[in-house]
Amino acid sequence: MLGANFAVWNDKTGPVNDNGTSDVELFDRIYDIMPIYGAKLWGDIRDYSLNELNALSAKTNYAPNSNPTYQVESVSDTYIDYDFNNDKGLDYSGNAYNLTEQKNVSYTEGEHGDALVLNGGESYVETPVKNIGINTKVDFWVNKAATGYDEEQILFESDFGTIKAVQKETGKFGFSRWQRDYSFNYQLPENEWVHITLVNEYTRTKLYVNDELVSELAREADKGNKWATLITPIEKIGSETNAFEGMIDDLVISKKDAQEMPENVRALAGKLAEAKEELAKTDVYTEASLAALQVKVEAAEAVLADWENADVDLALNELTKAIEDLEKNGDTKPVAKEDLEALIKYAKEAQKDPSYKYVVKKVREMFEQALADANKVNGNAAATQAEVDAAYDALLKTVHLLEFKGNMERLEALVVTARKETEEMYTPKSWEPFAKALQEAEKILEEGNTLQAEVDAARETLLNAIFGLREVPNKDKLNELLAKVKAMDLKVYSEGTASAVKAAYAKAMAVFEDKNADQTQVDAAVAALEKAVKAANAEVGTGEKPDTSDKSNVSDEKDDNKVASDNAGSKTNKTAGNTAAKTGDSANTAVPAAGLAAILAAIIAWKKKVN
Repeated sequence: MLGANFAVWNDKTGPVNDNGTSDVELFDRIYDIMPIYGAKLWGDIRDYSLNELNALSAKTNYAPNSNPTYQVESVSDTYIDYDFNNDKGLDYSGNAYNLTEQKNVSYTEGEHGDALVLNGGESYVETPVKNIGINTKVDFWVNKAATGYDEEQILFESDFGTIKAVQKETGKFGFSRWQRDYSFNYQLPENEWVHITLVNEYTRTKLYVNDELVSELAREADKGNKWATLITPIEKIGSETNAFEGMIDDLVISKKDAQEMPENVRALAGKLAEAKEELAKTDVYTEASLAALQVKVEAAEAVLADWENADVDLALNELTKAIEDLEKNGDTKPVAKEDLEALIKYAKEAQKDPSYKYVVKKVREMFEQALADANKVNGNAAATQAEVDAAYDALLKTVHLLEFKGNMERLEALVVTARKETEEMYTPKSWEPFAKALQEAEKILEEGNTLQAEVDAARETLLNAIFGLREVPNKDKLNELLAKVKAMDLKVYSEGTASAVKAAYAKAMAVFEDKNADQTQVDAAVAALEKAVKAANAEVGTGEKPDTSDKSNVSDEKDDNKVASDNAGSKTNKTAGNTAAKTGDSANTAVPAAGLAAILAAIIAWKKKVN
């Protein structure tokens, strides 16, 4: 198949069997299916799933430059907001849909402030928006003049249709579109203010009077029995031919479920409309002051889009000030630099403060740049007020940041000392946290953007790591003793004594092979092994009969030598049934004690040095 046609039969739109169908209902019927038919019948020959076809049609959505659902761009849920308090015709929705033309109208005291007066016949104000789609709420106050007749009177019109205060033939409130006339079951009173709300939904429209539902039009027997979708016609308030006679006040058109704007939000929207009018006056104001206003306009638009979570009052104040600060071309008004000069003076004094050198690097860079820029603007005789104010604001922000300080002198001194240490001197277990702490401290010094609390914490960590360093111990004595014990002949000792020597030997060997063992552990291993050897020699020296059962020595090798202690040497004195050894225990224990005292003294000296 090369292609296909798709037909929509409108056999329910004629005068005999009309059901009220409009372009809105027609579009809704074909919108979901037509893109799929198009992709399937006029695309490639591939078989697509329904989800794939939907994804393809979503890429193009509506045809270019078309708007079949009458969508209107808006910064918030409110499309249009006219209070008619003057003839400026400002739109307080924030969208700047300000009135563009006014014909045969006036303004007088209304329900709230002033109101728009329409005078019948050709009488209207024109808006930049033609129509607004469904799911919309149209809210306004109206006061119908006493005319003495019930001819058609139009409140709003466009090329799509009209909303009428008086519908022809019925005299009731209603609307017309697609050559069909609809009438609500309600008639406006004369010389009385009434609050009207129209809620426009798909296939139905509801009329509220003074916040109460009074009538509804829909394809139901008791509601007119026709589709009653209403696209809001808003190109003209009034009409070119049969305008309403009376007053209209506070017209707001918004999304159906939109929340009512608080007063400060409406004020911001109104000020935004005023600001956008001023932005168009490029022949009146200086380029610099208009640029400053543009910044505040964009900020105000962002606030309006999320006013529930934004600082509305701040945006309103800043936008108001930007409008007040607009400078006219050729304006000879002197530029006020007093505040900027005073701030520059304060900033320079802050630089002289001894603590300024401790301000973190990034803040110092920002501050010094802002100060340089402020000096440049202050010295420029042609600088505008907007430029002076911008320089003042930029410098003030950085002045507030000068409290971000970090004194790194003590950390730097500790790092210098720590860098003198070498890995070979210390056990791996104690060197690892030291190296990590030193690396972190060096990183802080290099970046220069760390606050005092973090600097102090880094110094404390490095200091503790230094105190935790453990020197590689001197194992010469332990090595020598292990060699001698290894050569002992354990056959001459009892089984218990031999086992004790072997156990002490094994523990001492484990300490000897442990790279992370410190001097205290090494000395303890020496003492324990010497004690075991001393006990063994004492057993032989007291005449106890040695165990002559077949036992190997501590190294499982035969050796005729016996060891008394580290200082006993390898010689033995034999007597009848008795072998005695000179152990020299007192001399041996004095050396470790002296070594320990030296170590403690060194640690104390070290702490004094690094602190």
